[in-house]
Amino acid sequence: MRDALRGLAASGRIVAVGEIGLDYHYDFASPAEQRDAFRGQLALAADARLPAIIHSRKAGRDIADAVREERFDLGGVLHCFTEDWNFAREMIDADSTFRSRGSSRSRTPPL
Repeated sequence: MRDALRGLAASGRIVAVGEIGLDYHYDFASPAEQRDAFRGQLALAADARLPAIIHSRKAGRDIADAVREERFDLGGVLHCFTEDWNFAREMIDADSTFRSRGSSRSRTPPL
């Protein structure tokens, strides 16, 4: 499966990797399993030099930690998050190309 995803990501027809992320609201997989999968998905995006479409429900600290620790700097969209403005600001500060709710992937204007 991973090789197939890598091939698709490298095809030039894909513009982002997603929806990826963490959702601690539902119990479909443990937080540890989700964190491992998310880090692998960030690595896939990084290898393909693609931005990520990220979902975060009740998992902001783990999302921010993974983005920082994996040194993911390709930006993307935070299409969903249940955290506060401080989380959004941290993600924007991590890479000024992060957006929320589907905005364009361009540089962040000053606040």
